[in-house]
Amino acid sequence: MGVETTGPCRLCGQNAVLQNSHILPASAHRNTKQNGRNVLLASGNGIFKRNNQTDFTDLLLCFTCEQEFSKFEGVAIEACRVAWRERGAATYVVPAGAVAALIAFAYSVFWRASISSRLGFYKLPGTVEERLRLALSAGSLPLPPELAISVSFLKVLDLPLTDRTLMAPWKDRLTAGLEVHYFSVFGIVFRMNFPYALHEIETDEFFRSDILTGRIFPLKKWEEEMIDNRFTYEAFHAKFVERPST
Repeated sequence: MGVETTGPCRLCGQNAVLQNSHILPASAHRNTKQNGRNVLLASGNGIFKRNNQTDFTDLLLCFTCEQEFSKFEGVAIEACRVAWRERGAATYVVPAGAVAALIAFAYSVFWRASISSRLGFYKLPGTVEERLRLALSAGSLPLPPELAISVSFLKVLDLPLTDRTLMAPWKDRLTAGLEVHYFSVFGIVFRMNFPYALHEIETDEFFRSDILTGRIFPLKKWEEEMIDNRFTYEAFHAKFVERPST
């Protein structure tokens, strides 16, 4: 049995035994390994690298908060799997409550990555980090246009790797004062922009796919068969629509 570490939970602040929390979902790591590859692209100062072995974990949460996160994470991951299987559809029908779970899941990944010592290259603006902590702790979600989340599908040229590719959160600075933050699991890219005032998302499209086709990022060579050493997004106009509860 490992040595227990006690300290303040980074979410609720209570002193407790800290759990070894996954920054990216454990189920996503398992999925890559079960499919024979664990391709993890992590960015530091704009550089992408490959990691085939280590899950990103850190001592962050108490047991209670870890369990609360796992509830919405499980719902969100299943919705991601459905969307990947049905990619290209105009609408993805998910169970009641799944949209809120997807948003909370995206917030939690960005927040965990920002507070973790494992990803020293990634950091949210301080006010955003605290806003996400308060929203996740209270179980309430900010409304558009603040902290809006958009999604798209990832395409790594024509390689059959996209649903087995994990991307730890990273950020691009597009212009002075504008940052775009991303991460990817199960072939789906989650995006969040700053500052809030620049969002142009309608209330009924709070969680929708985004137009990102053709956006190209340079990569270090990480697969022999990767031609041209690039990846790009394949985006769809689509929405996650909740199935009415019965």
